[in-house]
Amino acid sequence: MNALSRRDWLKGALAGAAALTLAPVSRAFAAGLAGTEQNAWAIGGLSNFHAIYDDPLERDAFLPFLLHVYHLYPEQAFHALIRAKTEAHASDEAIYRAVQDRLDSIRPLLGELRYSLPALRRQKKMMLAETLQLLGPQTRIDGYLEIGTTGRYLSHLRRGLEIGGDRILLHDRKPGYGLIDIVERGQISPSARFVDMRDYAAIRPADIADGRLDLITNFIGFHHAPADRLDGFVRSLHRVLRPGGRMVVRDHAVDSPLMNHRVALAHDVFNLGLEVPWAVNQQEIRHFTSLAELREYLGARGFRGEPGELYQQGDPTRNALMVFTKE
Repeated sequence: MNALSRRDWLKGALAGAAALTLAPVSRAFAAGLAGTEQNAWAIGGLSNFHAIYDDPLERDAFLPFLLHVYHLYPEQAFHALIRAKTEAHASDEAIYRAVQDRLDSIRPLLGELRYSLPALRRQKKMMLAETLQLLGPQTRIDGYLEIGTTGRYLSHLRRGLEIGGDRILLHDRKPGYGLIDIVERGQISPSARFVDMRDYAAIRPADIADGRLDLITNFIGFHHAPADRLDGFVRSLHRVLRPGGRMVVRDHAVDSPLMNHRVALAHDVFNLGLEVPWAVNQQEIRHFTSLAELREYLGARGFRGEPGELYQQGDPTRNALMVFTKE
């Protein structure tokens, strides 16, 4: 497996577990980062690595992310490597590159089979159970939209939900018949039609008609959306739902500077472990908010937040699963 296909394989297997994806920013913003070691996504220009790994309590709290969410390398060895390089370097860029240079020293034999695939299976099972718990007794769905995947969850959700009508995958890449896509969706053929996400542009009526869907799932959250496109995108999600239709959302509960560092570091570590270049890591949008802010934002756009959130056990980034109803 070459470096590119391996990265795609691992990204597909782990992105859902960590709810982390690569999302480009504007060219102007990316150009402004050239030649700097500053981490654009560390609040206050400070270091995500040092904010977490210099603090013994925070360092210990981050370890479960490497075990329960991002289980790509042996967690203790990966944890020790990050700590050692954080102690040895001042900037996040230097730490990031130094850890990447030593990944081969901790890379497990048959890691895709021993680590990535089991993580994907656990994630699908957990998402099904938690989604069914949030949705309650209503199991018949007429029209379904899955955001940000090539069908990772649809086949599993159909084990607990009767999903009929129009089934749609909103993503930046059309599902294919390669091994990665087949493993991700859990079957040979796609079971839904593809609509191009167009970098969070508002969904066109020609792609999805008004009031066509009962359920939307957004397990990747809204924090990677460009700020100038988010409003149009969210309003178009409201448009395609029927009255009373529901949207399941998973996003981080970031309610303090320290939690911002922790969640941002999870994104940094996710990317470095997949051998994503530092420059690409810096192009990833990360607009983290508290759940109260997210609920207020969606509420102002016609989505009533239902009470309660579900959290993945052992995930220190506090990824919350919530459900909203179209009013």
